Amino acid sequence: MFSNPMKESHKNEVSVIDIDETTVRNLLIYIYTGTISDLTDSSAADLLFAADKYQLQDLKTLCCDFLKNTMSLQNVLNILVLGELHSDDLKSFAIEYICNKCTNFSTIEELEEWKTLRKQRSALAMDVLTSLIKSREEIGKTLRERRPALAMDDLTSLV
Repeated sequence: MFSNPMKESHKNEVSVIDIDETTVRNLLIYIYTGTISDLTDSSAADLLFAADKYQLQDLKTLCCDFLKNTMSLQNVLNILVLGELHSDDLKSFAIEYICNKCTNFSTIEELEEWKTLRKQRSALAMDVLTSLIKSREEIGKTLRERRPALAMDDLTSLV
């Protein structure tokens, strides 16, 4: 960019219009030091976008790990969308989180984020629902397989 006859080489500056100043600063700190501090869900999301755009895999992993560790039923849908956009691993983790932690679908269904997801990313919402159904089927299958063994245990205790 600076060694080719592009406008950036003449001005000796680069405009980054799709990343805010704080994120660019954090991105540069990471590039020069290999560390990042004071991450929040919001700053991790912004840095994940930048890391994906500039192909900084280690930073991308760091942001994904942070988001996985702070995941809750309140933020999982936002993280799911980030995963779809920037990291298949994060997307899979978010779907698995929903399947494991969401015992009552209405918990998710009532969130504004779910309503938005259904409208704007219907295929992703369908992925979540399909995974939930498969997860519940597996639980049901396991219970059905264990039920005869449990019944036999009850009978043998009577003898």
